[in-house]
Amino acid sequence: MFQRLLHEQKRKAIDSTTNRLFIDGLQDIKSLILSTINTGDGKEIGKGVLRYRRLIEFCSSIINLSDAISLLVKDISWDELLKAMHIIDIKYISRNGKERPVLIREDGTFYRFRFMTPTHFIDVYSQDWDRFKMLKPDVKENIIAAISESDIINMGPIVFHVNEQFSDFCNKNDSIMSNGKEEIDKDMICDGISPA
Repeated sequence: MFQRLLHEQKRKAIDSTTNRLFIDGLQDIKSLILSTINTGDGKEIGKGVLRYRRLIEFCSSIINLSDAISLLVKDISWDELLKAMHIIDIKYISRNGKERPVLIREDGTFYRFRFMTPTHFIDVYSQDWDRFKMLKPDVKENIIAAISESDIINMGPIVFHVNEQFSDFCNKNDSIMSNGKEEIDKDMICDGISPA
């Protein structure tokens, strides 16, 4: 029975990942079709929708879409973009032996990723931003419009705000670890590593 339970849990995790990838694929196709129909620079915008969809979704998880549009058409560095979104630092927490990024806000609260996002995703977003900011402003606006019109962003935010001081969160989880209490986040440890 235990073996069957483990097998069912593994199958559910695989099914969930497969469903998410399928939905992402459908949204990519839908976005590409919408962008090529509605604009003259269809090829460049279509490629941009596919390439930068997650970047736009990431940014719009932190700031509302109307603010995101005016911010994302600017030619600023990745660090300046994060600062404009009120993010002052990136820390990593260790959960089940794997490091996951969290984004620290100016007020000390933080954003956690919806999924167990590997640390390298921050680098992927940074690299995507470096390419995206080089596009012409009207192309960037059309890419953002195509993504927002395709309901991709309505699937739920990539990150969500935790209205708790990150230091309190770390202290609380450290005390849970040291007291040996059974809690949901007992396997989460804040290591305070900042990005290089």
